[in-house]
Amino acid sequence: MRNIFKNYRIFDIDPKRSRSKDFYKNMLEYRTHVMKRFASAIKNPSKFSCLLCGNKKGKEFLALGKYKLYECSRCALVSPNIDFAHAGGHEMYDDPKNIKDTTREIVATYGYRKKVHAPERLAYLIEKTGLKKSQIKLLDVGCGPGYFLSYLKDKKIKSKGLELTEFLVGVCRKYGLNVASTELSKEKLGSYSVLTAHGQPAEYALSLPAHGIF
Repeated sequence: MRNIFKNYRIFDIDPKRSRSKDFYKNMLEYRTHVMKRFASAIKNPSKFSCLLCGNKKGKEFLALGKYKLYECSRCALVSPNIDFAHAGGHEMYDDPKNIKDTTREIVATYGYRKKVHAPERLAYLIEKTGLKKSQIKLLDVGCGPGYFLSYLKDKKIKSKGLELTEFLVGVCRKYGLNVASTELSKEKLGSYSVLTAHGQPAEYALSLPAHGIF
């Protein structure tokens, strides 16, 4: 098996403060719910298609019951073999159990995430782009509850978030953040110098430009 963590940066994160007390138990319960509800979205192995290069050949990389991840034989991308037309968007993210899970695991740990994760994201962004803070006009796609945007707001950095989950849009607006529940395609070209998509599904993140909307 390839060493997928090679050259990854290690961060000092306290898992007890970024997750709930019964995180693993709750995670397995939520995953069981998702697997049952969206079982029809799992494609037959013969229907595999790499999300990055379109290659039709892949080998099993990891499995949890009938849910499997596949490694592309051409580009080595590891991805799920699912039909996103049957598992995505509002149907999944506005599901009551997802709202409960997100509230417990992310919204409830908002302060810690903003204090620890947000500065790391900004530092990484500046390192990779070479931009000064004054040059940053950022669009965060799938911004979640907005702790990164909140940190940028404190630093006087121009930013906007896009989030399709109405529950999370409400959380963002509670904190006075500039967030819209519209599609990326609605944004005007040339409006941003940086575009981020932290933790987005592979098929969505891979559709974004390397950096910025030009």
